[in-house]
Formats: sequence, structure tokens, C-alpha cells
Amino acid sequence: MADDFGFTSPQDDHLDKAAWFEKCFPSAGHFDAPPETLEILEIDGIVLHRYEYGASGKRWRNVEALRVRNGRVTEVEVYFGGAVDA
Repeated sequence: MADDFGFTSPQDDHLDKAAWFEKCFPSAGHFDAPPETLEILEIDGIVLHRYEYGASGKRWRNVEALRVRNGRVTEVEVYFGGAVDA
């Protein structure tokens, strides 16, 4: 991750690297398993990662748009999807 890393989602508006670690990582342990990658695409320098994850027996899908500079992630934008029918 780049020193000037930024994170944005519908719940978090432009967190810097320190705020992202503080706010987002304490909740990482509540997932049932690591996310499952469904697709990864690179379009004009933006990497789109569509994945599925679960918690408390339910599943959801999200998409992340990542910008990479000199091999380091500089920005992540998360777009939340709905629950996946079982």
C-alpha cells in the first residue's frame, strides 16, 4: 500500500491509510472465510475485483476499484452489492 493510500465506500468517505487500518480491520474477524474472487479485470489502469464473502451464514458480493502506482495500491473504492440467494 502506498503511503498516500485512500479508501472510500458507501460507509467511509476518503479514509487515509491509518484510519482505514483502525476502522476496517477490527471487524475483519467476523467473516466466515476469506473472500472468494469471482472476477478481476484491469481497465485503463484501474483493477476491478468482484468477490463474494460470507458472515453469520449469509453471503454478499461487492466490487472494488483499485488504483495502483509503482506496484502499490494508492486508492480503493468499494461498491456494495446485495445479498446472494442461497
